[in-house]
Amino acid sequence: MDKNIRSVLRSQFTAALELLEKALQDCPDSLWKGRLWRERERHPQTAEFWYIASQALLNADRTLSTGSEKVDTRPPRHEKESARDTFVPGKVYSRDELLKYLAYCRRKSRSCINRLSDETRPFHRETTSINLLLDTVRHIQAHAAQLNLYLGQARNNPTRWISLDQ
Repeated sequence: MDKNIRSVLRSQFTAALELLEKALQDCPDSLWKGRLWRERERHPQTAEFWYIASQALLNADRTLSTGSEKVDTRPPRHEKESARDTFVPGKVYSRDELLKYLAYCRRKSRSCINRLSDETRPFHRETTSINLLLDTVRHIQAHAAQLNLYLGQARNNPTRWISLDQ
């Protein structure tokens, strides 16, 4: 695989994770369990700040796991509710837990991108690895944008733009 493509993937993944990290660091304790929208389903915590961040990280961890790698059991885990396919945690994850999980996902993304080759295919989808990684970057960015908008509106203090030239 072309080294420039690897460099762009690393840069975009890093920037997305840094935007999410900034939201985690900037969130005051009073907003940690704040709801970004009215959730009327059985699991209202799925609209809470901490949950949205944890879901973005869990998705990234799963995407970065190959057929031989399992999703790490040390970071926060979600318990699957069989009836609705909604992932519900057994507890509210702390800022420290999510920042550690984010650091783990950052290391895992670098390792995954460094191992990419032209033949690399994700084991769990019919798509190219590059496309799947870019989908994951967009997923992280979407949630980070939600969280930063929520924080900006609640604190009247917008988040700065994150740009990486790597």
